Amino acid sequence: AERQCEFYQAGVELLGAADAAADAEIIALAIQALRAAGLQSFQISIGQADFLRSLTGEIGLNDRQAEELRHLLVAKDMVGLTALLEEATLPQNEKDSVKRLLLTNGREELLHEAKLLATSETSRRAIENLEEVYSLLQAYEVADFVAFDLGLVRDFDYYTGMVFEGYTPGLGFPVCGGGRYDRLLEAFGQPRPATGFALGVDRLLMALEKQAPRAAQKPIPVIIAWEKGAQGKAIVMANDMRKKGGCVLVETEATVFGKTKNQQGAAAERYIFVEK
Repeated sequence: AERQCEFYQAGVELLGAADAAADAEIIALAIQALRAAGLQSFQISIGQADFLRSLTGEIGLNDRQAEELRHLLVAKDMVGLTALLEEATLPQNEKDSVKRLLLTNGREELLHEAKLLATSETSRRAIENLEEVYSLLQAYEVADFVAFDLGLVRDFDYYTGMVFEGYTPGLGFPVCGGGRYDRLLEAFGQPRPATGFALGVDRLLMALEKQAPRAAQKPIPVIIAWEKGAQGKAIVMANDMRKKGGCVLVETEATVFGKTKNQQGAAAERYIFVEK
C-alpha cells in the first residue's frame, strides 16, 4: 500500500501548563480548527497514555506482552487481544472488562467503568484527568464531538497523559492528533509540562474533498470596474463583499462605464461600476 513520506502540518503547542484545563483548551482548539476549515462530520477520540501503561502492569503483562498489546490495539485486533488476555492472571469477568474498555468508545459511562477497574493510584488519576477534561469540554460546548477510546495508542515514550486523534468518515487515518508530553522538553534542558496537537493539512484537504467534491470551475460572480480616481472606493467595496463570502474581481486599470477588458472573458454574474 502507498504511504505518504512527505506531508504538511499545522501545529499548536501549549508550554508550561500541567493541568487538565490546558489539555481541554488544546482539544477544543483542534475541534474549532476543523470546523473553521469546513469539516462537518468528525469525531475526536481521547485516550490516556498513563492509564494504558499502568493497566498493563495491573493485569500482570510482562514487557513482551505489553508491546504485543500495543500492536493489537493499533490493529483493533479483538481475536488477538482475547488470546493475549488469556495469559493474564485475572478472573474472567475482569478480562472481559479490560477487553471491552480497550476496544470500545464511550463517554462518562466508559470512564466510570475504567475507574472501577483501576487498582493503582496512577490509573485512577489518569481517569480523573479525563473526567476533568470532559467537564471542561462541555463548558467549551464541544463535548458532542468527542468520545473516549482507552485503547488509543500513540507513541508510548513520547506521550505522558491525555492523547487524542481526530477522525472523519471515508478517511482511513486521523486528520489530527496530539496529547500531553511532559518529559520532552527535559531532554533539551528546559523541563516543563507541555501539551499540543498537529493537524495534517494534506489529510484535511482530502477529507474536505470527500465531504464535498470540488465542483467544476465556476465563473467569477462579480467584477468591479472603476473610473479614474475611484480605485480606493472599489477596493473598499470589494473587501466588504469578500468578508461576506463573495468572490470578487477588481479591475486593475481605470475604465469608463460599460467598457472593461475582463467583462467578456470572465462571464460575471454581476458587473459593478464605481464612480468618484
